[in-house]
Amino acid sequence: MGMNEHTFDTVTEDGPEDGPEAGLVYRELVDELRTQPTEWLRAEHRSAVREQRRLKARELAILSVLDERRSIPEPTPGMSARAVRDSLEVARALESLPAIAETAHSGALSWDQLKPMVEIATPESDAEWAERGPTWAPADLQRRARAARVVTAEDAAARREARELRCWSDPDAGMVAGRFRLPDVDGVLVKSILEEMAERMRPAKGQPWDRLEHRMADAFVDLCQNYADVTSTRRHRPLVVVHTNGESAEVDGIPLATETFEQLSDGARVVEQRDDAPVVDYGTGRFAIPAELTRILEHRDPHCRYPGCERTRRLERHHLTPVGWNGTTSRSTVVRLCAEHHHRMEPHGTERLVGDPDQPDGLRLIQGGADARAGPAP
Repeated sequence: MGMNEHTFDTVTEDGPEDGPEAGLVYRELVDELRTQPTEWLRAEHRSAVREQRRLKARELAILSVLDERRSIPEPTPGMSARAVRDSLEVARALESLPAIAETAHSGALSWDQLKPMVEIATPESDAEWAERGPTWAPADLQRRARAARVVTAEDAAARREARELRCWSDPDAGMVAGRFRLPDVDGVLVKSILEEMAERMRPAKGQPWDRLEHRMADAFVDLCQNYADVTSTRRHRPLVVVHTNGESAEVDGIPLATETFEQLSDGARVVEQRDDAPVVDYGTGRFAIPAELTRILEHRDPHCRYPGCERTRRLERHHLTPVGWNGTTSRSTVVRLCAEHHHRMEPHGTERLVGDPDQPDGLRLIQGGADARAGPAP
């Protein structure tokens, strides 16, 4: 079978073909692709991804016109109502962001990039984001979008109102509570926990009964904080690091209302880390990363900073200029990389990252000129 313009045709007037014939066409296509060289396949893959993105932009344009006519289609089989709603919101936003819309139509933006980008951009910054957005990792755009949302006291109250804890029985694994799996050791452990939770769910004398979901959630938090009625000492209060740019604050990527931020100091040790603080330089010859700088790096680099890599686990610190080459230790000279990409860096590898790590798109990869040495990267 030769590849031509009809190779991918598997749709009839009534919709996609079903049955063994459709599967046979796909298998024949895979067999034909196996005869192609690797570089051709990579180029074809890039072309297919770009075309898929163009089709998504076309879908958004169609939704925009249907929205004008108040004729939004119902979700098709296999598509959730939320997906349609998200697409509609992006389509509406693109009306005032022509530069980003044009970039999306060219196939340069994935959906994971486009969705958070329209939340960040304004008509004034439209051109800037259209140029910079394609080089940002989706995770960085999503984090910037979360930071741009201002959480009000009403939002915080709504979050608390939505708290709940659901429990159900799992015959194979014991009791399952929310996202926490509690092992059933002959039923004894689960029974004791549930009995104590039930006791803590009872309101104080004279207090009204709250919703069951609220009481279960509050009892579970109370049980975690004061198990067996042990009162935490001041020395063991939890440490909460709050990153703030001077306008809004967040904890572990969750935006906080100002009122919530003020209440944190009552039950925890709060460390405020300003993201616009001056760069602290610890000088040359220092391999160890100070705790303060570690917190900054963990917040700034939640994933590997190697271009295109979004690994988030077991990240290692890397000096852009090796310490052995008089490299300094500061937030502008240290980044976090996964082990695989850390090993590629100089002086033990042949690659080098240069640029401004404080910008999500500020680093670029170049080939170094030094000979690689054996051993782990510094």
